[in-house]
Amino acid sequence: MSYRVMKIDYLFANWLMRKLFIIFLVYAGYGPIYAENVVMHISGHPEITSLSSSEHILALKEDGTVISWGIDVSGETLVPKDLNDVIAISAGAYHSLALRKNNTIVVWGSNKANQLDIPRNLNNVIDISSGTHHSLALKKDGTVIAWGLDKHNRTLVPKTLSGVVAIAAGSNHSLALKSDGTVVAWGSNKYQQLEVPQNLSDVVAITAGSRHSLALKNDGSVVAWGWNRFDQVQKVDGLKNVTAIAAGLSHSLVLKKDGTVHTFGGINENAAVPNGLRDVIAISSGLFLSSALKENGSIVAWGSIQGADQWRAKGFDVRLRTQ
Repeated sequence: MSYRVMKIDYLFANWLMRKLFIIFLVYAGYGPIYAENVVMHISGHPEITSLSSSEHILALKEDGTVISWGIDVSGETLVPKDLNDVIAISAGAYHSLALRKNNTIVVWGSNKANQLDIPRNLNNVIDISSGTHHSLALKKDGTVIAWGLDKHNRTLVPKTLSGVVAIAAGSNHSLALKSDGTVVAWGSNKYQQLEVPQNLSDVVAITAGSRHSLALKNDGSVVAWGWNRFDQVQKVDGLKNVTAIAAGLSHSLVLKKDGTVHTFGGINENAAVPNGLRDVIAISSGLFLSSALKENGSIVAWGSIQGADQWRAKGFDVRLRTQ
């Protein structure tokens, strides 16, 4: 058999494996079959300061109000009309979180996994993070509170955990960044999500994907661990000048100091960054969808979506990459 034939066979097998994996995700409950190779744009929002993506997008405005786009499965895009004074947002798979100036949390969307059941008397919160079916809250005293689906112990915060300065919720695991620059992980370890590299230190930011995690160090380099089926972990080695990180189901996303965005991994080609994307100041990623906020307040999103007409109805220009 010639090398050319072997290469074609390998490429076909890899393509087929990716397609079968998408079908598996559908039957595993991650949602309906998604459109592929979609790029979306929306402009005219210079007041947006940050965004959070899952299968929908949340955007925080300067005045403390929140905008949401995307298909609405369980009310996750229906921002409460009286919501204001918001300082942080986080989008889960089918639920949304907002942190207000008074350090309390507002939630909306699906409650099938108790995502909306905020623990009683939860206050003094300074940060939030939504996973697929669970959420985390960081309190002023450096402790962490978790709620939602408790499968795989993702909500069982280590009893001795303290001194936390940042949190990240994945699909089946959770992360905490401590004030000393080290990382703590708990939940499922089926894909080595909990195997934080030994001697990892000087970390300034963390993010949890579905089955892998990323840590940004103070020198602008990135460390990753966990599931690596699509090279979403291995290919971040050697990166420099990174200022922000994000992780999805099977891909990793980084923002560099020059305002450019780079992705690694992905079930198919839709994880690739759209041509010409630059001047980016923030990034976010869901399981299948990535998004970037540009300096001029416009948002570029790409990946797999459902309900393209509903995105268009809310102002997005949605196109296939082939268009």
